[in-house]
Amino acid sequence: MLRTLLNKTVARGLATLSSNPSTGLNIPLLPPTLPRLPNLGDETSIDLNKINLILPGHLKGVKIYSFPTIVPRILEAPSSEVGVIEKIDPTINGGKVIENPNVITGYSCSPRLLTIRRKKMKKHKRRKRYDRDFFKYQKYHREKKIKAERKFRQQMDALTKDVEEFNPMAFVTETIATAKQEWKNDLAPTGRKKYPHWSQLMAIEELYGLENQVYIDKRFGYPGEEGAHKSQHLMKEYLKYEKDPKK
Repeated sequence: MLRTLLNKTVARGLATLSSNPSTGLNIPLLPPTLPRLPNLGDETSIDLNKINLILPGHLKGVKIYSFPTIVPRILEAPSSEVGVIEKIDPTINGGKVIENPNVITGYSCSPRLLTIRRKKMKKHKRRKRYDRDFFKYQKYHREKKIKAERKFRQQMDALTKDVEEFNPMAFVTETIATAKQEWKNDLAPTGRKKYPHWSQLMAIEELYGLENQVYIDKRFGYPGEEGAHKSQHLMKEYLKYEKDPKK
């Protein structure tokens, strides 16, 4: 009784789905070749010889209809005609040489990681030291600015003093005298122009910035008449010894 009720329910549901166009699914009914279970009534025992059962995989290409889905698809049962699979040993190529696998050398990042860590630690210590000695650094920079400003003021005072002591008339007179001076155009053997020695343009006292009353002896350090004869004799003795050291 239960089998009869189940067959009717399934047939009614498939017929409803195939006849309803709103679903958009075209599901055909069960094929007529498939057998149905007979109505056995209230019998409790079933004789299997009276029932002609055909397995789904007996016929090749039997279509199995699943529950309706958005995308309809048809599943086919596997065929019972399965060929015999023979076991074949793989052919071994004796001429082929199998090489050893490449040895992959490990890559060590320890030195680079240590360098990065050392730099980070130095940066951390530097920041920590700056936070600790913040006011000390501020005092150092403040004193540095004061020294720079003091030096700048000294330079400005020196320039102001030079401007106040500047004599335009003396500067013009000196410039005119230098312009009127005659220059010699004698050339050296190499063809280079001979420029006058500094002693021809200015006195040694003027070179050292001394006053006019101070006089420097130009012959200081040179030997006199007696000293000249003595130095000449010593030079001759030195030359004799240099030529013949054994004497």
